[in-house]
Amino acid sequence: MAEVQAPRKSLTESIGGMGMSALQKAKDAANFVAEGAASLREEAFKKAKEKVASEYGEDMVELLDQLATIVKKVSGELNITKMKYGLMLAFPLIHLEHDLRPLPAAIGQLEEDADLAAQIKHWSHFALAAYGAKPPEVAKDAEPTEKVQKRLELLLEDTDAKVVMAALPGAESQTPGHFICVDPKRRAVVLGIRGTVNLCDAITDSVGNSIAFPEYPGQETHQAILVSARTVLERTKESLTAALAKNPGFGVVITGHSLGAGTAILCALLLKASPLPGRPRLRCFVYAPPPVLLNPADPAVASLDINAVVHRHDIIPRVCLHSVYVLGREAIAVDSLDLGLMDRLQLIRKGKALPTEENEKKQKVVASIAQAKQAANSEDHPELKAHHIPGRVFWINSDVSPAHASKSDCGEFQALLLRAGIAALEDHRMPKYRHCLEHLPPPTVTFPEIREVPKEQEPRRCCGLFGGSGYKVSSQSE
Repeated sequence: MAEVQAPRKSLTESIGGMGMSALQKAKDAANFVAEGAASLREEAFKKAKEKVASEYGEDMVELLDQLATIVKKVSGELNITKMKYGLMLAFPLIHLEHDLRPLPAAIGQLEEDADLAAQIKHWSHFALAAYGAKPPEVAKDAEPTEKVQKRLELLLEDTDAKVVMAALPGAESQTPGHFICVDPKRRAVVLGIRGTVNLCDAITDSVGNSIAFPEYPGQETHQAILVSARTVLERTKESLTAALAKNPGFGVVITGHSLGAGTAILCALLLKASPLPGRPRLRCFVYAPPPVLLNPADPAVASLDINAVVHRHDIIPRVCLHSVYVLGREAIAVDSLDLGLMDRLQLIRKGKALPTEENEKKQKVVASIAQAKQAANSEDHPELKAHHIPGRVFWINSDVSPAHASKSDCGEFQALLLRAGIAALEDHRMPKYRHCLEHLPPPTVTFPEIREVPKEQEPRRCCGLFGGSGYKVSSQSE
């Protein structure tokens, strides 16, 4: 006789048969596993923090925390995680619209001021020298002063500039490399500041929160770069003061590239607010500076002699939290278009060669990006403020020969452009900047000697004791 099988219980009946005690045990076990995993993550995170602190210092841990907060802010505003196709497919399509945008408008030409052109050319060598020489040009264990001096001599064969101190830290947060030298021919004491070369510098670049600039009421600036500027001045003020004391009448030039350029601008502003002994003249020459000020038109800022140079499609002078946000909005707009995967891939492959007015799909992409940009710029995001490059800004067009430098408004560099592909990163390199300036006039004296003009001697008069109001007495015949 065949065995009669009991009917299979439903899932609900099975769970009910387990009883509350079994369910509770399962729940407790799940909670135990979850708490254990969380505890392991917390322990791993703690150990990672300890390792970062031991290698880079507690300041780096604080910077990383601030960077994480910034990423959360931007991500929270954009909600990128909900994109269907993702950033990797959006960026090449954004490139199509960015390529159609006009080049920075010119409001003057650098060559119109031969002396300024000569200065911008000359100090570019010092901005590059801040990176120091490397083997085999110097020994691997050479002192920082020797490395900078050697690089300077390789760049300027006939220079008599003498480096008096240098620091090229390898792992110190918010402390870019820097040096002090004296250039007798230009009558200048120079503070040169190095650009980004390591993780610490990269994170300093990234922590771009807008904070108050206490020395300039109502002004705001880049959080981490302001800390960097204060640190550099603390470490160089003694050497600057000593060099100026040995060279009466010399002025101070502050120069740098990339992170060093942003730091140089804020160092110059800090020295304007709290001058060195004797109140020396001050000039600032920077290359590829990140935007560091909220209001560049502030009269207290505009009165300082700052000269900034931007090469072609260099990305760094266009990067701030606001421009990153606008780019993100453009990416989301492209992602939401009614275009399939094959349409997108075809536009990425052939879109640049297609005339916009003859291709409906390319028109969709271009229009959506333009609309997204306009909408994003009209919004108010207090935590994602737009920063600018202060001073005179010169844009180098190296697509012509020789490279041409025109004066532009800082507002021309507010959009983070994805044009020129990988060349945009090449445009940022300091040797590229220096090469584009080679054809400019030879250097001149940066701080000419000030000669006091004697006041014209007043004619002597009679004392008037014999009446009248006195009369002129001159040693020359009239």
